Amino acid sequence: MSVYDATCRETSLHVRESIIEFGTYESCEGAKLALKDAGCICNTSLEQPTKCIICENSAVQNPDFYLRTYDATCSQVADYVGENIGEFGTYESCEGVKVSFKDAGCICVGEDSTANGNPTNLTAASSLEQFTKCIICENSAVQNPDFYLRAHDGTCSQIADYIQENIVEFGTYESCEGAKIWFKDEGCICVGED
Repeated sequence: MSVYDATCRETSLHVRESIIEFGTYESCEGAKLALKDAGCICNTSLEQPTKCIICENSAVQNPDFYLRTYDATCSQVADYVGENIGEFGTYESCEGVKVSFKDAGCICVGEDSTANGNPTNLTAASSLEQFTKCIICENSAVQNPDFYLRAHDGTCSQIADYIQENIVEFGTYESCEGAKIWFKDEGCICVGED
């Protein structure tokens, strides 16, 4: 195989795999010179996989924003990407997942919520159903947390927690507002409400 009949990569792989032909110091050095003379340049700084950090300081502005496609929140996706160095550890894969993260509606603290100067996140997010935790009582303060709702087999506190954690069922604005009204109608009271 001649250097001129193949790409630099193909030739270097051939040299590496052909220990009989290029196994001595002299023949290996000769192959290196032939590759150099043909214009091939060795990449001595091969990229080592590193942790992909989507948001600096792990600061996600909307950590509880639910991404139905991934069945996870923005915070969970950021953690998953950081833990999977093999999949997202190269510059290209990390930058690609950062774009996807932003396009899905996740926002890092201190960054604008537009992609490439266009409000694609906001446009896409507003055209899709957004999911986020439904907080029944601000500051998670239920005035009568132990009030038992027999029909639902739980206390006000337990039901508030259930609604908050059940993002798929109560994660839209409309369903959360409906749950808040239902919560109050059932006799559960948030601190500071009448």
